[in-house]
Amino acid sequence: MNFPGFITIKDFFNYYVSGFLWFLNFVLIYLPINDRSKLINELEQLQKITDKISPVIMGLILLIFPYVIGFILTPLNTIVTKLLRRIFGDPKNWVVDYQTKSGWRIRLHKGKRLSKTNICLIIKRLKKIYGEEKEINETNFANWFFQVRAIVINQKGEAGALAIRAQDLVNFTESILLSVPLMLWILFLKYIVIKPEFAWICLGIGLLFFVILSYRYLRLRTYWIKHTYRAFLAEEYKFKE
Repeated sequence: MNFPGFITIKDFFNYYVSGFLWFLNFVLIYLPINDRSKLINELEQLQKITDKISPVIMGLILLIFPYVIGFILTPLNTIVTKLLRRIFGDPKNWVVDYQTKSGWRIRLHKGKRLSKTNICLIIKRLKKIYGEEKEINETNFANWFFQVRAIVINQKGEAGALAIRAQDLVNFTESILLSVPLMLWILFLKYIVIKPEFAWICLGIGLLFFVILSYRYLRLRTYWIKHTYRAFLAEEYKFKE
C-alpha cells in the first residue's frame, strides 16, 4: 500500500519505528534518570510545555517527528550492516560462490549456498532474457542479483511476494539493529557509578541484543537472496505450464 505518490506503508513503518527508538535514546541521554528528584523536576517542566500545545499539533508531531528522525539516522544502521557483511561475507556473493575453496567464511557458510543446479538454470534464463552474448557465468553471477530482483518484483507472482516479504524483514531488522542495544548502553553509562551491578547487566544485555540482531540480519538477508533466486526460476516454470 502506498501513500499518494511518494512512500509506502512499509517504508513509513520502518523509519517510524527506527526514529521512535532513536528518540527514546535521546530522551534517555537528556533526562537525569539516575537522579530521582531532578528527573521529577524535568518531567514537570516538560508537562508544562506539552500542556500548551493543542492535541492536534501534538498528534502531528508524534506522527511525523519520529519518522523524520528515522529517515535521517538510518544511514548509521546501514554503516553497521555494511561492516557486518564485510566481516562475515555478503550473502549476495557467497550463496553463489563455488570458486573460493578455502577460508573461514567458506567453512562458516558450508551447506548454505544455492545449489549448482539452480545457479546453472538461473544463468540459462538470464542469457535467454538478455542474450547469449552477455558474459554471465559463475564467476560474475552475483553481480546480476539486483537485476534478478527487479525481474522478480516486476512479475508480481506468489513466490516473488514471499521474496519481497523477506526483504521487508531484512529492512526492519536493519532499522533497529543499532538503536535497541544503544538504549541499554546508555543506561550502562548513566548507572555505572551509582549502580555498577545494574549497569554491567545493561551492558551485557545490550551486547547480547546486538549479537542476536546481527545474526538475524545476516540470516534473513541470506534467506531473502536465496528466495529471490528461487522465485526467479519458479515464475519461469509457472509460465511454461
